[in-house]
Amino acid sequence: MWLDFADAHYTFVAALAGQADAAQARLLSARAYVFQDFGENKRAMDEFHRAVEAYVQLEGEYSQYASYMWVSIAAVAQSERELQRALDALDQAGRIREAIFGIHHPKSYEVELDRAQILQEFAPERVDEIYQPLLERVEQTHGVDGVRTAYVASQWGNSLRERQGCAAARPTLERAVAILAAKPRDDTAWKSSAYLNAAACRLEAGEVMSARAAAVVAQDLLGKVPDADASAKAQELIDACDRALAADPRSDSRGSPR
Repeated sequence: MWLDFADAHYTFVAALAGQADAAQARLLSARAYVFQDFGENKRAMDEFHRAVEAYVQLEGEYSQYASYMWVSIAAVAQSERELQRALDALDQAGRIREAIFGIHHPKSYEVELDRAQILQEFAPERVDEIYQPLLERVEQTHGVDGVRTAYVASQWGNSLRERQGCAAARPTLERAVAILAAKPRDDTAWKSSAYLNAAACRLEAGEVMSARAAAVVAQDLLGKVPDADASAKAQELIDACDRALAADPRSDSRGSPR
């Protein structure tokens, strides 16, 4: 039905070609998202490029909405396993956002997080070269103990754990949860992930009580932002800690509310 809906607008959209019209730009982008949702990647790519042209015609070279289209183009290219095309699209998005907002604005470094996520899949050896300077940028703007600093640190830590294991990831993960421990526990999903990964690394290191404490915090956060898979993981970690403590109550005396 939605593909039919998208096609139903084709004649109208085509008729507006050449005009700087907000309706045209919105319809092109809406069609592109529908095609993307249904896995029609070639058609989605074509429509996203047409939407870029429409938004540039409407708003000029540094169109914020065009930057959103470039990020979507990168996502489609990633699903097609076209690494360079995805990175080139993010270059365009980053160029626009840095011109509008500056390099220290969240909308600018969101592009770098997208870049790191793509490299994680296709070129993991290049991921750290994205996160290191990005974390330094965020620290300059939000402080070494800012929540956004914790966010970037947690994403980097999660990536390190996946690629290199807990020994490499733990310092960065611990930094993230140390920052979060001093902040209100609001319902942001990424925070539970930071605590879960820190808990897993603590348990691997034999720090059972502190691992359990981190898993309990994650479970509490997941009560506010339900995620069945993550909740199951939190419970698995808590159960593993309880089994370790039952086997040897003196196995670890370290416990932390973090």
